[in-house]
Amino acid sequence: MNAVFEIAKLVVKEILRKKDFYVAFVLTGVILFYAAQLKFYNVANAYRYLMDIGLGLSFIFAVILTVALAARQFPGEVQARTCHVLWAKPVSRGQFVVGKFLGSFAAGMTCFTLFYGVLILFTLSKTAVPLVTAFQAYILFSLCLMMLTAMAGM
Repeated sequence: MNAVFEIAKLVVKEILRKKDFYVAFVLTGVILFYAAQLKFYNVANAYRYLMDIGLGLSFIFAVILTVALAARQFPGEVQARTCHVLWAKPVSRGQFVVGKFLGSFAAGMTCFTLFYGVLILFTLSKTAVPLVTAFQAYILFSLCLMMLTAMAGM
């Protein structure tokens, strides 16, 4: 089990080394900052529009980053022939696959959590956020991200 977590830790480090994550994070912040300044048709509940825009951005950027990362894991390892080195050590193929999946999912959840945190901060600047509903949305989008990670990794 220790080998699985070590492989997963390497995958998380891989996404933090790339510029894609930082570009998406800054872009989310800029778009949400601009959307927080807008008045949507003089509607009293304008924070709903901000939540819709922010939730869409958070999930789309997290999905793009996660699917791209998960889809590149196995072909990249085979082309670089680093998977053969790992399999020569006491790491089974099952541990390798589970480690890559857990790492891709953890990296995607890291991205989504940071994007969602920015969304909650911008929404709190406008109005009070129903925390139970926000937590339920977070859990449901996390489960969807898990499913997409599993499909992209295979």
